Amino acid sequence: MGYYTRYELTYSPENAVLQEYLEHTDFSYGVPWTQLNYEEIKWYEHDQEMAALSKLFPTTVFCLHGSGEEPGDLWGTYYQDGKMQKCPAHIVYDPFDPAKLKDVQ
Repeated sequence: MGYYTRYELTYSPENAVLQEYLEHTDFSYGVPWTQLNYEEIKWYEHDQEMAALSKLFPTTVFCLHGSGEEPGDLWGTYYQDGKMQKCPAHIVYDPFDPAKLKDVQ
């Protein structure tokens, strides 16, 4: 069955060579990198593939955000020159403030 995740890939700095590569090269799911942001997929090799991509463009910082099937499964991972930093999301609720109470309409 598998676990579906919606991915969003961003990167900086942008350049024409990288954009051309992403438009004409498929990742393991079989579609160009530029189509990655449009659907939920099972992409178990994302860390390995993103690290390899970042080695091809070592001065670019790539950020892959993920939103999984389970509530609260949100994360971002940064890649540069074959290395990565995982950043899980932290969901924080504002503290109770009686001054913000309003009548229900």
